[in-house]
Amino acid sequence: MTTGSHWRVADGYSSPVMPVLSGCTGAVSAAHPLAVAAGQEILGQGGSAVDAAIAAQAVLCVVSPDACGIGGDLFAIIDDSQSVKAISGAGAAPASGHDCAIDGANSITVPGLPGAWSVMHDRWGVLPLEACLKRATLIAQNGFEVSACLGRTLAGHDERLRQNGSAACPWRHVKAGEKHVQPQLAEVLRAFARTGPACFYTDGVDGLHATSMCHDEVGRPFRGDRPDESYHNRPGYRQVCFSSAWHGRKRKMSAQEETRAE
Repeated sequence: MTTGSHWRVADGYSSPVMPVLSGCTGAVSAAHPLAVAAGQEILGQGGSAVDAAIAAQAVLCVVSPDACGIGGDLFAIIDDSQSVKAISGAGAAPASGHDCAIDGANSITVPGLPGAWSVMHDRWGVLPLEACLKRATLIAQNGFEVSACLGRTLAGHDERLRQNGSAACPWRHVKAGEKHVQPQLAEVLRAFARTGPACFYTDGVDGLHATSMCHDEVGRPFRGDRPDESYHNRPGYRQVCFSSAWHGRKRKMSAQEETRAE
């Protein structure tokens, strides 16, 4: 659904009956049409499925901050016709962390997604990272129209953000229908395209992230007061992603499931 040059998404699942689609090059499924378009664009350029997945997820990091963030984690199962690999991009807890919480800085781990992107792209990528992240970077720099669904989500969590040290969050007060630009995120994506995960783990983004988490808005300390203690001294900090062979296990269907399958 489009209006002029802007995409409009009624909600995350607006089609009551999913159509059956087929193609010769590949298929892309994502939670936002702009993410799907980015993945299709990469496949059209000769990119691999992993290139397309990175491109689509990067766009989701821009347009769906409530569900996907470049500072979060990533888990993937990849079948390259020779083997099946499980990718775990689960970030470690900061070295100074002793308490866990569901809100605020004590709920945040070291970003695992950047390391996972790097591992996946090094092994299965075909196109340069710059090409994979180009569409997400452009959308972050030039802006996109905030959907009604995202607008409601942001409004619903505004007080939660304010109370947990994110009063300066650029997403606060963004309304549905507004054009939202994210130049800082665009620069992070450009840096990632140039240097890979080093921009997160050694070149400063992590330090800024840790510094912003050290105290909440009333000065109470979170985890540790020094970013280097929170991030750099964590064993295995620079290698936050690993891959392993994946052996799925078949489950016997129930009688009801067998009936539906027939």
